[in-house]
Amino acid sequence: MIKAIFMDFYGTAAMEIGPIAVSVIKDVFMEEIKRYSLHPAGIVTSEEAKYSKPRKEIFLYAFKKAGVSPEEVIHVGDSLEGDVKCPSSVGIRSIWLNRERKPVPAGVESIDMTRSLKKNNYLVMETEAQGYPGWTPYKGQLRLQAYSHLASGSNSVMYWHWHSIHNSFETYWKGLLSHDFQENAAYREACVIGREFSEIGSHLVNLKKKNDAAILVSNE
Repeated sequence: MIKAIFMDFYGTAAMEIGPIAVSVIKDVFMEEIKRYSLHPAGIVTSEEAKYSKPRKEIFLYAFKKAGVSPEEVIHVGDSLEGDVKCPSSVGIRSIWLNRERKPVPAGVESIDMTRSLKKNNYLVMETEAQGYPGWTPYKGQLRLQAYSHLASGSNSVMYWHWHSIHNSFETYWKGLLSHDFQENAAYREACVIGREFSEIGSHLVNLKKKNDAAILVSNE
């Protein structure tokens, strides 16, 4: 029996899944949880546990705090190393959110792709502006993706992150602005998206789609 779902803060998963969601995060995300009024059942921070992913000790600490055993937990996250391999090493079944559609490595089962777990409209809390490593959108691609998110049922498009950070693990996961804080093509295109949303956004809220067909893609 599943008694807890461990996850990152990303994607408002804690709000969608509800009372059994435990956020395993860094202290830096605490303000985001407060800002978006998320109410996970519990929060385990790397600072509190004295370890961060991909170290297994943070999950061992989370077991103790949540009062659950590995077989009672599913972990959800977007990092193959930190959210699949690491929790699997302590007996947790994991769900990999492969947002970037990376090749599925041997030993990882590819089941399905989902945009939301609550069968309703949702929020896109993070989408790439300038990716890592080395992914830069072509002209018009950010705008295309933004409208694709809305057409698929999202009621928001938010970028990770505002500007490229200058230290820590994601230094080169570039934001709308690069490290020099100067306007660039990605920033200017985001401005176009924001202006268009402000003009016609009221017509793009709570969009729904009904899929009459499915495509099965084999990795073999």
